This record gives sequence, structure tokens and C-alpha cells, in this order.
Amino acid sequence: MSFYLRFISEDKLPSVPELVERWSGLETLRFSEVDASSATIEDDSGVIAAIEVNRPGDGLFEEELSEMRDDAESADGDKSDVFRVLDAAQSTLAFEVLMSADGLEASVSKLGPLFEWVPQNFKGLIHADGEGFYRGRDLVLDVG
Repeated sequence: MSFYLRFISEDKLPSVPELVERWSGLETLRFSEVDASSATIEDDSGVIAAIEVNRPGDGLFEEELSEMRDDAESADGDKSDVFRVLDAAQSTLAFEVLMSADGLEASVSKLGPLFEWVPQNFKGLIHADGEGFYRGRDLVLDVG
């Protein structure tokens, strides 16, 4: 079982190795299988997430934005901020949060420092599958 969180960035995000270097002081997370666009995140219980940076032209970037746009279109409420960010998107940072031995919620909690750090350092929104779009911890558009 897994859960996806995507940060839609209005900035061009650095490569995954550069992000991993910036995150080196955060909590007790370890990064493995690091390449230019992806990595695995582990803690003492094992693998808890996979991350990937996507950019225009890589195919997945456009597909993800289209899916998130569809998600927003089906929701009630003010969508203007969400569509503005989707239109301005320069890259996405996808987190596939995996169920650890401690459960899915525990994995999400362990990744909390990363989920806090990204929107503090880059301009954009977080899209949580089945929940909605967030600016930091604030729900901007509920899609659930």
C-alpha cells in the first residue's frame, strides 16, 4: 500500500542528489539508490518512500499535471490558486510514501520534516492523493 504526495513547484527544483545533500541534517532518514531524478528513503524500519523530480518534457511531468488538473476541476471551491500554480509549474517532486513496518501513517509522520522543508524553500503547492491541494499545512482545495 502506498500514498502519493506531490509538490508542484513554481521554481525549477534542484536534482535529487542536490536535494539529498540539503536534507542531510534532517531527522534520521537515509537516502539510497540516488540518481539525478530519484532516490529511496529509509529509516531503521526499512524503506518508507521513493522520491522523484519530474520536469517538462520527461513525459511524466505532463501526465501528473494533467491528472492533478482533472482532480482540481472535479472539486468544489475556489480553484484559481491551484490552476495558477499548475500553469506556472516548473517541476514536481513526487513522494511515494510506502507502508513501513509501523504502518502508512508512521511513514508519513517520519517524512514530516521533508514535507515541511520543501514548501519553506520553494514556491508551490502540495497535492495529496484523495485529499486535496495544500499550501504548507493549509488546505487550499479539498478534492476528497
